[in-house]
Amino acid sequence: MKKLYIQQAVFKITDHYPIFNEKEEPVYYVDQEFQFVGKFYNVTNAKGDLVFTIERGFAFLLPVYTITFVSGETIKIRTNFTFFRHSFDIEIEDFTLYVEGDFFAHNYSLYSEGAELASINKKWLTWGDTYEISIYDETFIDLSVAVLIAVDELIDTQSKN
Repeated sequence: MKKLYIQQAVFKITDHYPIFNEKEEPVYYVDQEFQFVGKFYNVTNAKGDLVFTIERGFAFLLPVYTITFVSGETIKIRTNFTFFRHSFDIEIEDFTLYVEGDFFAHNYSLYSEGAELASINKKWLTWGDTYEISIYDETFIDLSVAVLIAVDELIDTQSKN
């Protein structure tokens, strides 16, 4: 199992933050590009190499997040129209992914075919949004981080609306 930590800034126009390991060493850097419509994130590793991008677009007035890895793999996360809860579909070619948990408390897990791949837990009473990501299968580390960043962005956007 691997643990990663995210601490987002309190006052921000765009997101720029590192993701740390247990030794407080940066593993990823998340950089949001400023855009008037939608959002676009570049996520690089500690060496500065691009690992994946996340782009928020719209379909039928609902947000759609597209995660594109440098290998060419693509994941789409589509939000569903619901009242009082978060609901979305994750589309990926090779296997099934889904997220379950308490989205209002930012405590949820990523699953594939019944197996928990990763979980994210928000730490309360901290300066800025602070999260702990536990990744149970390290072969899915990039995938887990990408989906959890997109889901967090989706939840924050829906909560603001």
